[in-house]
Amino acid sequence: MTNNYYIMWTNAEGDPVQVIDIIKQQLTPQEYKGFLKGQILKYRLRAGKKEKEQAMKDIEKAEYYEGLLKTNEGGCYDNKNENNKA
Repeated sequence: MTNNYYIMWTNAEGDPVQVIDIIKQQLTPQEYKGFLKGQILKYRLRAGKKEKEQAMKDIEKAEYYEGLLKTNEGGCYDNKNENNKA
């Protein structure tokens, strides 16, 4: 899932890298799912405290993380073996 809003780094070749991918590489599958669930909760709760336009942005962010959680159910980067999907 690509979202330009979340691209913050570039690698040595100058290619864009999403911070979420760096986070995913550093966490176990269980930790990563917990991280995603925390992000979803954070943005949903924030949306309830903001004006409509800002609330919609937070809802979009929550939906972004929900999409990541859904597409990563049962699989994530394994720090011990790149080819091993947990």
